[in-house]
Amino acid sequence: PVALVRAQYHARWLAHLLDPDDPEHQLLVSVVIPAYNDAELLPRAVASCYAQTHRRIEVVVVDDGSTDHPEKALSPFSAASDPDRSLRVVRTDHRGVASARTAGQEAARGEFVHLLDADDLLDPEAVERKLAAFRRVPDADLCCSRSRTIGSTRTRDAATHRGPDFGHAQCPTRDLMDACVRRYAFHTSTVMLPRWLCLEVGPWNQELRHGSDSRYWFRL
Repeated sequence: PVALVRAQYHARWLAHLLDPDDPEHQLLVSVVIPAYNDAELLPRAVASCYAQTHRRIEVVVVDDGSTDHPEKALSPFSAASDPDRSLRVVRTDHRGVASARTAGQEAARGEFVHLLDADDLLDPEAVERKLAAFRRVPDADLCCSRSRTIGSTRTRDAATHRGPDFGHAQCPTRDLMDACVRRYAFHTSTVMLPRWLCLEVGPWNQELRHGSDSRYWFRL
């Protein structure tokens, strides 16, 4: 139930703020990665999660009916012995990225969910800096950041995934809906939000061929 997950979230935050150096009170962040025939890309994406400066990281890879056996590519991570790092692979029938993200968010166990696509990487300080932002604004619903393109990707380029500058009149931190209407607000792989909010907003719209992310921000 959303109310229970939300209550647990606030209890964990309070314990962490009262004693931030206690390992028992470190917040768990779940990185949700939908994947469809991305076995070649997944190891780098997961490695960027394991390289986070924030210690407690759970990676949830949702195999959206792949045929290239991603579990084999991820086996080195499954065998890792770091107690602060964990990897789970959730296999579903092929229904698309929106359905896979929903499955990942529902399977996550962390206080926060960080979204990540299989062909993207997290900077090492991405999670730590977003948690710091949530400490500064405790009632924030979402934290995003800028993204940058490294080399070439299969479907993306910097022009189509460059959001408005922070502080700009169309910046999503001023008016998220206005930013979504006027321009691509931010790259989905830069977003982190509380897990209870994911459950409250509900599933991603899998009936849309494009724009399921914008629809999700509208609902938020």
